[in-house]
Amino acid sequence: MKKTGYIYIALGAVFAASACASSLTSKTHSGVIVTYVLAAVFILAGACSGRLAPHLPRWAPRAFAAATVIGISALAALVIYGNIDTASYDEDAVIVLGCGLRGEDVGAQLKRRLDAALRYHAENPGAVIVLSGGQGEDEAVAESRAMKKYLLSKGVPEDIMVEEPSSTSTRENCTYSKELLDDRLGAGWRAAIVTSDYHVARAELHARAAGIAAAHVHGTSPIYLLIPNAVRECLGIIRQFVFGWI
Repeated sequence: MKKTGYIYIALGAVFAASACASSLTSKTHSGVIVTYVLAAVFILAGACSGRLAPHLPRWAPRAFAAATVIGISALAALVIYGNIDTASYDEDAVIVLGCGLRGEDVGAQLKRRLDAALRYHAENPGAVIVLSGGQGEDEAVAESRAMKKYLLSKGVPEDIMVEEPSSTSTRENCTYSKELLDDRLGAGWRAAIVTSDYHVARAELHARAAGIAAAHVHGTSPIYLLIPNAVRECLGIIRQFVFGWI
């Protein structure tokens, strides 16, 4: 087996382990499925590299290697960008994007986003906090309600929080939150979006499409969940550019 074969097998093992961890700790989504597929591709490519190489065109292994480098670089760039906050902490509002609940309480991922919002609130206590998230089919209450309950338990004043309980996607998060802030603050307001690190780039794209020039603050993610979530976000960004803002 060639040296590159061992590298591909190692990559496949990392992708497979991350997909398994995500399956065991959260919902199985498109990113998890594609991560499993990529893991299988890497492992097969590594295991068969020595046997297949003589029968393939010279450009094929190079193209596969280039695609691997580009793909992993894109995933890394997505996560690195999301971990570099751009908020100035003098924005007029902060928009917290919802995600899955546990019963009527926030899940681990949403808690990290809300804790990031709490850190922002400590620096800029006058900013309006929009809690954006509707009720999924498997959720007992709207995400915005659970988010508000959590922030109230942490001492955030109720009068600066605004619930947006209707959205079912990132696009709707941004569109509906803008409508609420336009009604409350008028024109010319500035906002910071709070979401998970891997989700920042796509959230900002949707914010711009909705007419929001937003900075961002990130909630951290467990390292074992980063690959499937980053894969899903890359797929979402590609879909946005290919098919429009859907």
